[in-house]
Amino acid sequence: MAAIHDVGVAMASTSQINLQLSGSDPTSLRIRICNEVTRQCLEQYPQTLQGLLLTGSMARNEGSVIRDVDGRTRVLGDVEVLMVFNQYTRLPSRLEIARLQTISEGNLVRAGVICRISLSPVHRDYLRELPKHIFTYELLKSGQVIWGDTALLEQIPAFSASDICREDAYRLLCNRMVEQLEMASEVRVERDVLPPALLYSTIKLYLDMATSFLVFVGCYEPTYRRRAERLAALAANKSNQEYPFELGDFSRRVTACTVKKLNSNVDDNDLGWPFFEVAIHFARLLWRWELARLTGLEAQQSNLQLLERWRTTQPVRQRLRGWAYVARKQGWGSCRYWPRWARRAWRGSPRYWIYAATAEVFFRLPCILKPEGLRMPGDKDWARLQKFLPALSGAAVARPDWSQLGLQIAWNYHRFLTGTRA
Repeated sequence: MAAIHDVGVAMASTSQINLQLSGSDPTSLRIRICNEVTRQCLEQYPQTLQGLLLTGSMARNEGSVIRDVDGRTRVLGDVEVLMVFNQYTRLPSRLEIARLQTISEGNLVRAGVICRISLSPVHRDYLRELPKHIFTYELLKSGQVIWGDTALLEQIPAFSASDICREDAYRLLCNRMVEQLEMASEVRVERDVLPPALLYSTIKLYLDMATSFLVFVGCYEPTYRRRAERLAALAANKSNQEYPFELGDFSRRVTACTVKKLNSNVDDNDLGWPFFEVAIHFARLLWRWELARLTGLEAQQSNLQLLERWRTTQPVRQRLRGWAYVARKQGWGSCRYWPRWARRAWRGSPRYWIYAATAEVFFRLPCILKPEGLRMPGDKDWARLQKFLPALSGAAVARPDWSQLGLQIAWNYHRFLTGTRA
């Protein structure tokens, strides 16, 4: 077993921490961010912390970084770090973690670096019990021990890409759809220009559509570059497999998005509204194709039929666990809603209801966002879809428009789905 760092020594020399990450030579930016996170974590938890694991795009050296007009460096996306604690230690509360993230982010801003820090406290057993999901595979293949026991990643049971759970891949697609809807609901729409925030979320949608698709065909790769290459190889193979769309066109778009994601200086003049609209088209085809495979139905079934069959595959125990989580999050003051939640529970989990509402709005975005004279008439009862949601934020209105509903969907997603497998 690898030796664990001497915590006392580490605490005595936090001002001199200079992490050397394994793998390819890290950029000075990654070292600076990891040094700051390590310093703060060690100052707060010197006796109980066993290690810090960097994961996500920053660990793969695939983070997107841009230079602001004022000269500051901005990291797009989160810097994700797992804080591994002794097995019987009380994990930090959400409030403690939020404070730690805020301090780290503030210190980095003063150093000229803008980024979001995402800290997740876990016990050591968490690594041994991770399911065969995309996150687990990426952590296993690309995770970096930035401080502590260098053998921590060896706690994760090995498995192959073909073993990754397909429902996890479907959930990834749905999560990206929610985030795209949230972004579309917030931005000011100008027909000639795709707003930068919506452009970035559309690029992420393309990349994770590729991720989700490759899991379903058993060809997943843990980096953006390798995924684009594997997708191109499948497109060139011209096999007789039934795919949701023509792979050549999809592969070319994913490759372009990969280049853009990894090199923010690439010209994006051709990434306008048609780029956004085609992404929604691909997402709809992929969403239906994946649901058909998860449920055993024919792809010709309607969206509602596919969703209803998926709902029936969810174990009752899983549904009840999801609604119990909603009740805990909302507190005792929500007891008046319990009868309604109980009725909803027998028809589906909170995840089912949130995803169902998302699909109804998301697939209509190309029509909703058209110029005033070209928009389709409002044929959707957005208030009815709002009733799909487990709860409503304080900003809820009785008769929402599509953007208000989109923000309510996003609020429910962040509150009840992020960070839980239920």
